Amino acid sequence: MDHPKFASREELNFFLDKLSAFKKKVEKEDKARQQELLRVYLQQFDRSKLQELMGRAFADAMKSPSQKLGIAKPPSAGARPGEGKKSTPKRKKRPSKSRRRSASR
Repeated sequence: MDHPKFASREELNFFLDKLSAFKKKVEKEDKARQQELLRVYLQQFDRSKLQELMGRAFADAMKSPSQKLGIAKPPSAGARPGEGKKSTPKRKKRPSKSRRRSASR
């Protein structure tokens, strides 16, 4: 089975910018007319191209902005998750005022 082909982030951003501009252009139309114009606009794109764009959007959905820009720092080679953090002692919770009153009766 072949892996799905994804569009580049640049292609996705370009597409989304054009789509946003188109939506601004038709925002004065009523809702039903906007939807029809949007449908006509999207029909000019090849289905496989739209699937590539959606694939990129889906793949990037859970990434942080630094990962999308390619500036995220890789994890340290020998570090394990949670290692190297200073632990802070846990404080005991004091009973609420209502509990203190009932306990002294």
